[in-house]
Amino acid sequence: MLFLFIGCAAPKIRLFPSQADPLKEFTLEGKADPKILVLPVRGVISDAPREGIIRTRPSLVQEIVSQLRLAEDDKKVKAVVLKVDSPGGSVTASDILFNEILAFKERTGAKVIVTMMGLAASGGYYISLPADYIVAHPTTLTGSIGVIFLRTKVAGLMEKIGVGVEVNKSGINKDMGMPYRSATAQENEIL
Repeated sequence: MLFLFIGCAAPKIRLFPSQADPLKEFTLEGKADPKILVLPVRGVISDAPREGIIRTRPSLVQEIVSQLRLAEDDKKVKAVVLKVDSPGGSVTASDILFNEILAFKERTGAKVIVTMMGLAASGGYYISLPADYIVAHPTTLTGSIGVIFLRTKVAGLMEKIGVGVEVNKSGINKDMGMPYRSATAQENEIL
């Protein structure tokens, strides 16, 4: 069976809200004019779009920055509560959020409060630093900002199977952290 609609416009159906939409506002308590934005920061901090089954969503960085920009345009927003529950993510994405939060505070004068939930590690901890106040739940796991650098070592395996690596480098530390040899004492001190 064939249906033909002539002269009819297809309806626009949106399954998900756009980040350009206004913030959804709920009155939790009180009747005062000033507003507090509660902004969840959940999951891995990344600037890559999030792939879903039905559609691609903006990255966590895009979502947080767009919400901060909308709040910046609303002069009634006097404070932002970042509800952080994140294991961290990319250094660059975390640094972008860190600086965006600082810039938001400078441009608006609004207070920023962080509530750390289950996990606020690495980048989750880093993006919390610009806050005026940080409150961690007693069960929050937090910390580990820039304190881990994993290096796989395969030098012993390479020797067993007779494979070697020849390195030409332009500086003394250019091959630091290579998995094909043990680190020197000087490299361990640098790292």
